[in-house]
Amino acid sequence: MNIQNLAEEQEQYIIDARRYLHQNPEVGLHEKNTSEFIQKELDSMGIPYETVDYGVIALIEGKNKDNMVALRADIVVFCIIAAKKAAILMNNCY
Repeated sequence: MNIQNLAEEQEQYIIDARRYLHQNPEVGLHEKNTSEFIQKELDSMGIPYETVDYGVIALIEGKNKDNMVALRADIVVFCIIAAKKAAILMNNCY
């Protein structure tokens, strides 16, 4: 299977996860629900991880131990309300 097929296969999952996370933002250092969401997803994929406060550190090992890819992602959101009638209700922004 090529990367295009894998991407198409996972497209709706990625869209749904992104929508959930964007509709439920959490202010920095208070990302409890986001962290729990990430941990649940990693558990469902059988990927081991460690937590530090609300941070999540996962290790995905491949067949070739000589190569490595490191990925870092922030889970904090900046709550910005651009208009009175927002299309998406952001539950945790003040």
